[in-house]
Amino acid sequence: MERGIAFANRISILYSIVLSVLTFFAAGAMISLISGSSDPFVMETGRLYLITNVPFFPMLAILLNLRVSMQSMLMTLIPVLSSVIELAGKLLFTWFVVPFAGYWGVCATEPFVWTAMAVFLGYCYLRRSVLTREGVPVHLFR
Repeated sequence: MERGIAFANRISILYSIVLSVLTFFAAGAMISLISGSSDPFVMETGRLYLITNVPFFPMLAILLNLRVSMQSMLMTLIPVLSSVIELAGKLLFTWFVVPFAGYWGVCATEPFVWTAMAVFLGYCYLRRSVLTREGVPVHLFR
């Protein structure tokens, strides 16, 4: 199981790196293709969102891989808790950061929350692995 999760994370990170490079060079074309617009405001707003979010796709990939893997191992409490914390983080950013930072705050919300939840799930997963290897029952995670 651990090798599968590590492999999925490596593939996802590689995909994210390729997508980040592609976004850096072709964000304008992507926005134009998706929106059908050539309005400079739409193009710059979309480009800003892409170049601030896509580089954090490795964090999103790790977050999603761990969340799904932990759920498939019947460790349902932690992934659900992480989803609730993620929602709370997005709400807090919306209420407290976006009014001051404007659209930059909107762009920063997802990467911040993805990174925090990937670290949280990584900690919980590794903690479970260590405790299981040491023979300590881990009922808290079920």
